[in-house]
Amino acid sequence: LGHLSHPHRAGEVLSRCGVRPAVPEGGVEVRPIRYRPGQRHVLEYRPDRGPSLFVKLYRPGAGGSVAGAVGTLFDLLEAAAVPRVRAVHPAAVLGGGDALLYLCAPGAPLSQRLRAGRPPAPGHLHHVGLLLRAIHSSVPGPGSVLPRRDLEGEARVVLRACEAMTALRPDLGAAASRIVEQACAGLVALEQEPATVVHGDMKADHMLWGPQGLTVLDTDRCAFADPAFDLGKMLADVRWWTAATPRADAAAVEAEILAGYGAAGQRLARAQLYAALLLVRMAARRVPLASRDWASRTGGLLALRGVTPPVPTGSTRLPPRELDPSLPDLAAVLDPAEVARRLQRHWPGPGSPPSISDCAVEHVQWSPGVECRVTCRLTLSPAVDGSASTVVVVVATPMGVRDRLYTSDPELPGLVAATDPAVMRGWFSERLERPVEACSVTPVSYRPASRCVLRYRLSGGSSTAVYGKLLGGDGFEALASTARSLGDDLAPPLVGVAPDWRLVVQGDAGDRSLAAIAAEPPSPGTLAQLRSGGRLLCRLHRSGGPRGWRRSLVDDIDGLHDHLPAVRCVSPSVAELMSAGIDRLARLPAAAGRPAPGHGAFRLDQVHLSVRGPVLIDLDSFCWAEPARDVANLLAYLRWRELRRPEAAAAVAAIRAAFLAGYADEAAAPLDADRLRVFEAAALLKIAGRRCRRLAVAEWGLLGDLVSAALDLLGAAAGRRS
Repeated sequence: LGHLSHPHRAGEVLSRCGVRPAVPEGGVEVRPIRYRPGQRHVLEYRPDRGPSLFVKLYRPGAGGSVAGAVGTLFDLLEAAAVPRVRAVHPAAVLGGGDALLYLCAPGAPLSQRLRAGRPPAPGHLHHVGLLLRAIHSSVPGPGSVLPRRDLEGEARVVLRACEAMTALRPDLGAAASRIVEQACAGLVALEQEPATVVHGDMKADHMLWGPQGLTVLDTDRCAFADPAFDLGKMLADVRWWTAATPRADAAAVEAEILAGYGAAGQRLARAQLYAALLLVRMAARRVPLASRDWASRTGGLLALRGVTPPVPTGSTRLPPRELDPSLPDLAAVLDPAEVARRLQRHWPGPGSPPSISDCAVEHVQWSPGVECRVTCRLTLSPAVDGSASTVVVVVATPMGVRDRLYTSDPELPGLVAATDPAVMRGWFSERLERPVEACSVTPVSYRPASRCVLRYRLSGGSSTAVYGKLLGGDGFEALASTARSLGDDLAPPLVGVAPDWRLVVQGDAGDRSLAAIAAEPPSPGTLAQLRSGGRLLCRLHRSGGPRGWRRSLVDDIDGLHDHLPAVRCVSPSVAELMSAGIDRLARLPAAAGRPAPGHGAFRLDQVHLSVRGPVLIDLDSFCWAEPARDVANLLAYLRWRELRRPEAAAAVAAIRAAFLAGYADEAAAPLDADRLRVFEAAALLKIAGRRCRRLAVAEWGLLGDLVSAALDLLGAAAGRRS
């Protein structure tokens, strides 16, 4: 190292190698590129004219095998003759292989574009797949000697890399260890295949695209190993870069690479587990310990989608069978076709089974090891009791499956009367003080043992639509009081209350909500309506409001604990990070500032555009809380939308800005920015928990992103306080 670092001696070496016809009298400029104490060192030689050269030094005695590995991979790719794909080859071997000299390869690393948030061109990524396939399909000559790498050795390297992480943040260290354990167990369980030649260090830094096509660097880790290791390392590296620069779409980049690679089968399943394993190592090695956001960035990497169970393929998106062994019928109650067949065999209502033309799952509530309640909407032919649509509840328990119609809910006994058209026709005639000739009843939404929303269409003189909500317990009294107190300016008008049925009926709020408006491309008109929604919420916060229960951050934390068992079943590593987020929330003030009347569960779909203007619906969640809580809940759902649809980032930003501007129009003082971050973090953790309890398998790949965003918000709030 000392010899080759000296400008004069380096120049002499170059002259002896015949790499440069003439070396400047003062030697060459030597610049250190990378140093791994006791392992290897990379130097750059910069002559006065012409491109640079690079020399890579190894431990004495180790260079011979390294030079052999480099030569083997070069020869294999040359023999494969993949168009526009090549590997670097040493221009000179020094000291028996202890130092390898390379000419500067033309091109720019693919990581350069990823770092800037711009994915490499699809053709470039396709060639990465071709490169990997060529390596894995090649057979080295009889004289080739390559080292062997196995899962046990890779796991040891990862765990050793995590030692500092474990010492500084035991919670992160525990999450990392759990990921390693899960990934290794998964890899052992999957079908294996014979080892092939692998590159051994596939990452975007080592892929150069230039005039000659793709050039692969750092081939000195070439070995015999599971080919899925190479694929997994490449996928992990893509996720690393796209996590650091979210504008790049990891899924799109991965898809292009895999398209070039071709059919992978079980190899891809193993690659996903290797990606999880290697992301842990990247989290431990690549995030600088001195960074202010070291903990949140590390946690975010550990929570990336690679650590969650693979999403099942197919349209049903059923959870894996091993998710909850205590509920052996879990998959059956989540399969609409199976539910329909069950109901055709054993109809839970009176009479013979009707023909079910459609069955759709509307809501799932899973309590691990206890039960899973699935609410399904059925389309019937012929109609039953005048309705072509009904709702059924199917429940999986350790003892088997039971089902019932929604009208048989023992906690909502008023449903029997409230869904009877004849009974409700008389009730509406009395309340409206006019004849009602006909009344149709349609269930809009239903949560077993909790609430049910019904739409009534009344005819007689003029057609009218009104909405009724049945609530368990005394909730109907609070809703009626809230509707009366807020008046028609903030909520739909109160039509009537039926205490015996626990039913509250309000006027029509209009068919369109702000959620439907926000789904359209932003325009001056839609942004103006979103701004009016912000003003509406602020008017609620500034109103006198009725009496109601108080809700603080402590209540939100208690609710988050209820979600943890489901999150642990889905992804123990995400659950560890979620627990860390809950612990951070618990150390914050339970309240800041005076409480105000609040919606309690505010989202864009809670604002409907009636003929009188925007009004609030679903006010059974009304409470007194910090104003920041309602706004932060909306911001969390907007962030969730952006995570699911990164291409909608600009639209989401416009929606957020319009709503907040409307709120500011009416506000007497600005919202507390720190409390907004805190409540948004709590809401993001709640969304993650609900994705698990609702068995939204297709969205489990984003759990890590949700929790990471929450940790980032909590880190920012803590930074401002300090």
